[in-house]
Amino acid sequence: MSDVQSISNTNALAVGRAARRHGGLSPYVLASCLVGATALLFGVATLFLPHFLFTTVGLIALWIMLLPPILCPRYDLCSPWSLATMAVVLGLTLRGAYISMQYPDADTIDRFYLLGQHPEFFIWPAVLLLTGLLCMAIGYVSVRPKPVSAANQMRWNRGRLYVLTVITLFVSLASTWLYIKNTGGLESNRLSAKRTLVTHVEGSETNQAHGTLRLLASISIFAHLLVLADCLKPTTNHRRWKLALAAALFISANILPFYASSRTPIALNFCLSASMLYYSRQSFPMTRVVLLAVFAITSVHIVTVLRRGGDNPADINFGREMLDSIVLNRNNLGLCTTAHVMEAVPDQLPYQYGQTIAVWLAAPVPRELWPEKPTMHCGPLVGYVVYGIDVGGLPPGYVAEMFWNFHVPGVIVGCLLLGWGLRYMEECFRPVRGGDLFIAAAYVVGPMQFGFLVFGQTLGQAIFKSVITVVIMLAFLWFIRERSVRTAGNLSAS
Repeated sequence: MSDVQSISNTNALAVGRAARRHGGLSPYVLASCLVGATALLFGVATLFLPHFLFTTVGLIALWIMLLPPILCPRYDLCSPWSLATMAVVLGLTLRGAYISMQYPDADTIDRFYLLGQHPEFFIWPAVLLLTGLLCMAIGYVSVRPKPVSAANQMRWNRGRLYVLTVITLFVSLASTWLYIKNTGGLESNRLSAKRTLVTHVEGSETNQAHGTLRLLASISIFAHLLVLADCLKPTTNHRRWKLALAAALFISANILPFYASSRTPIALNFCLSASMLYYSRQSFPMTRVVLLAVFAITSVHIVTVLRRGGDNPADINFGREMLDSIVLNRNNLGLCTTAHVMEAVPDQLPYQYGQTIAVWLAAPVPRELWPEKPTMHCGPLVGYVVYGIDVGGLPPGYVAEMFWNFHVPGVIVGCLLLGWGLRYMEECFRPVRGGDLFIAAAYVVGPMQFGFLVFGQTLGQAIFKSVITVVIMLAFLWFIRERSVRTAGNLSAS
């Protein structure tokens, strides 16, 4: 029996032991029963208190997202569906509770989400949104699992890895410095503030996005994952200084998002590192993952406090501010944004018929070579039409984007295809726990991360970013692969 098959059998036995500890029920089944019962209670309460609609929708959405882990015969915690579930929890479940409780106050909730509308206004969008999530779950579970087979064993050149790491660190830091210089420097504003805002006018920008510098500054996260993969091998040498190098690469990857007050890349970078810990062994490294989660939440919270500016540290409630920083926003898939976009289509937002997706085919062309290149992001238009935001932007969310392009059939078909695509990518590229961590690094930056990006951005942007990250990681792996294996084989054959 191969090593991969042995690992797979061990994982199956571990799952069986976990199920027996819970009386034959998996943790997903127990969580589904609890969430379903709570949703039923809030659903009844909604008949008397209409504002509980948002909590009810958030709980039903979470219950739908728990169906694939129950129905799929082999479900991996670090999967595209898990990242999509995280986006749903933040955008629908927790945020729905905020709106129902009118926290922090009714005026803020109305200005930020409701826009003067009563809960009855959100019933039909809620039905369509939940239908879309259910179609996505159906598409996900419809993919047949592929049998686990032994992968070709690859050898990696550690010398090339660390040469590449030094080069990557230099390029990342240099690109970060150039970005800071081109956006006014540290003295231009407070430390962590939004940069390179764009207006709602087609083709115009208040600042250049500096996309190339952003991309080059972020490449140190790829080297970080590869060095971390080398550190996590049981037989690795010089583990202490390798961990220090991995930490330096991680910090380098987060300097620019910290400076530009971009919280999502920081949180995702922590998720990628936690996924590498997950795939490094057959048992779940709970302590390490929890510590990493604490660091992630603390970092996002610090960015949020600095982003707001003018606060007295003594007046900050860390626990409340920490939760507010990741929930009280308009990111990810949200019921209110979905409802307002649906209301604006087609009078204020004409049907796009796939243009919000197809426009990203032009993204690789530099604007210097094509000055008339259309604006890639539809967020500025949505933000201006729906919320009256003059600068910046607001992604519509996947369900609203499908409705904006193809009305109700677009939501049904689009969500079915998305669920199918997420599971298909997972079955094709999912690594084996305890296997080759270098291969796992390509999976976590590509297919796994896509599950979160598709709910936090537009579909075209999520596909474009995922393709870019996979291509970069594959280029890194191609450079560090051990070529002497093939050469030795050819010599022996001759």
